Amino acid sequence: MSTIIYLAKFFDNDEYADQFARGKIYCNTLRKFKKMEEKRFSGRADSDEGTTAWLQPDEVDIEIAGIRLTGLAAPVQVQMNWLNDVHLFCMVAGHTGALDVQRLSTEDLRQELVIPRACLDLGQYVVLVTNVTEFIKRMDAGVARTDYRYARGLVKYYDPQTFHGGFRDIEAAFWKQDHYSYQREFRFAFQTGRMDNRPLPIEIGDISDITARMNSSDLVNDDYVQVIPRQSD
Repeated sequence: MSTIIYLAKFFDNDEYADQFARGKIYCNTLRKFKKMEEKRFSGRADSDEGTTAWLQPDEVDIEIAGIRLTGLAAPVQVQMNWLNDVHLFCMVAGHTGALDVQRLSTEDLRQELVIPRACLDLGQYVVLVTNVTEFIKRMDAGVARTDYRYARGLVKYYDPQTFHGGFRDIEAAFWKQDHYSYQREFRFAFQTGRMDNRPLPIEIGDISDITARMNSSDLVNDDYVQVIPRQSD
């Protein structure tokens, strides 16, 4: 089981970083991430968000209105409309993955936890959550004051060239294609019943006692960042 050591949230605006440190969580819809332009929102835009099925062409036949389609040239993707209205709060997670922490050297652990340089494209400012257990506890308490359906956890990644299968219900919001795996993402997902594209606010109280704010460039200077090139599509 993976151990999460820290969480990091990147922002384009210093005021947004300040709001987060004060415990004001703003969550965008999955729809918004799907419609973002990749050139303007590198690392955030993902038209494949909320995929509920990814089927390899040599493993599936499709019948539409009595017409059977075979010999497909590319994978078949299924995305459900209801997932577009799920609100997400996404963070970079420093975690140990499947590695055995007890057997790792200090240097091995450091290399495992450093933030990939490609993550700096997510924003000029970053807030590091240094007490993950307490942060999640406060998130849980904040959501408990609402009537939202709520899920959280590490994102898993699949290879679109080889994966064949599907994801049930809210699980689909926690799977992404593996060219985003460098982000090692941790997500909070909210089902509110609302059908609009407005950000969802969640109040969890001041978290400045369990966070550290800095410019993203400081991560490089302080050797938090590992130089890992972003994977190409």
